[in-house]
Amino acid sequence: MATTSYAGTTVIWDLKQKRPLVPFSNPQKKKRYSAIAWNPEVATQVAIASEDDTAATIELWDVRQTVAPVKELEGHTKGILSMSWCPDDSKLLLTCGKDNRTILWNPASGEMLKELTAANNWMYDVQWSSRPSFFSTASFDGNISVYTMQDSGS
Repeated sequence: MATTSYAGTTVIWDLKQKRPLVPFSNPQKKKRYSAIAWNPEVATQVAIASEDDTAATIELWDVRQTVAPVKELEGHTKGILSMSWCPDDSKLLLTCGKDNRTILWNPASGEMLKELTAANNWMYDVQWSSRPSFFSTASFDGNISVYTMQDSGS
């Protein structure tokens, strides 16, 4: 299990011994983190998103080497509030945030694959469905939308 915090620290937990196993933070940049997601295919890789408007990035970390992120993805113009890694395809990661945007990424290449039509208010949640290729978004203007990969243009 992993947790991350507004203070910028991420902790990988040993649930059997009920203690922190690997605590780490980005030594280069102090960031406020808001979301975390495990790579569904690589057990040692985790993505962490920043809600900080001045540093709205997704950091990919290898928990065996927590000196610095393996990769950083940039594309949001304001803080990221939610993130979801596709359980069926590790090359698909969704993020959404305070810039009213939802972005589909290929975290392996770092490429922004698609941006959904912007909402009228902050996007605060994005989740993949248990059915392959379906996902949902929610925004503070009260809208919940369900998409398929065909709807998103990908």
